Amino acid sequence: MNWFDQYKKDFGFKSNYQVSKKTGIIASSLTRLNNSDDWKNVKIGTMLLLAEAVEKNLDGLVGYLNEQKKHSTN
Repeated sequence: MNWFDQYKKDFGFKSNYQVSKKTGIIASSLTRLNNSDDWKNVKIGTMLLLAEAVEKNLDGLVGYLNEQKKHSTN
């Protein structure tokens, strides 16, 4: 499972449509995230919107993503 699929699962999003409605990010951009192996190449504005959608600040989201990466490599 890539990082964005894990994000959706952990925060209760069942589809890209739900993420899009919550964040305002267009569906084609979310599709690119589905195919992305590493969150570190995502634009800062997109990361801020993803963080706000789950009531985290950017540091909180990055911390969450780093933890997920640690768990997926173990």
